[in-house]
Amino acid sequence: MILIYLFQGFYRGGRFIFSFKVGPNYPHEPPKVKCETPVYHPNIDLEGNVCLNILREDWKPVLTINSIVYGLQYLFLVRYYCLITIRSLPTSLQLWQDDIFSWDALTTMHLHFLLQTSCSIFPSFSVSL
Repeated sequence: MILIYLFQGFYRGGRFIFSFKVGPNYPHEPPKVKCETPVYHPNIDLEGNVCLNILREDWKPVLTINSIVYGLQYLFLVRYYCLITIRSLPTSLQLWQDDIFSWDALTTMHLHFLLQTSCSIFPSFSVSL
């Protein structure tokens, strides 16, 4: 498990836990990555599946776990990440497309709720930006 704690951007102050399952065909196949922290984000669905191009069609054996962590950080730093595939939370994606201001408000409320209820002690190493 990896904890990403963000110091800047829209999700500033958020703590996001990701699990990595590295299969026997790694590095020829990407690891399976899930967000264990419930979050309202257009690139993360209800089950925590992450929509990140390097975890699918753009994976190359030269990429590392570190590359994935940078990609995950990028998802949270770039406020409106470009949606390449539509495997995201449908309501979040639809709201993001139809009413960006409501998406901002709902996401902000959800993030504040997470910040108030999240535990700060995790049995994993952390990656900070």
